[in-house]
Amino acid sequence: MRDLYSGTGSALLKNNQYQILARLYDTTYESLCVEYFSTENSFFREWLNDYKHFLIEYQIYDLEYSENLEKEIRGLTNFVSTASLQAVANYLEKCQSIFSFRNNSPKFR
Repeated sequence: MRDLYSGTGSALLKNNQYQILARLYDTTYESLCVEYFSTENSFFREWLNDYKHFLIEYQIYDLEYSENLEKEIRGLTNFVSTASLQAVANYLEKCQSIFSFRNNSPKFR
């Protein structure tokens, strides 16, 4: 299987049926990526919007609550909450981790 991707499996790469299936895979994959990532109402964009609302309404509140408890326990006075920054970091990390599953280029051309 490793030879298939490294290009040394030349007998397999010359097979017409393989070439047809590879092109079909690439075009199907590309159309699915457009549908999933790029369109106005794509699943990925809708999910990101829901995730952003979750972070704003729940995670930031929970982080600020725990930070305020820590502030009271330690008696800190010049404390600035980092909850919103942490939520942004979580959002960007999640975007990167999901988007990294996407192939950058066709695998079989």
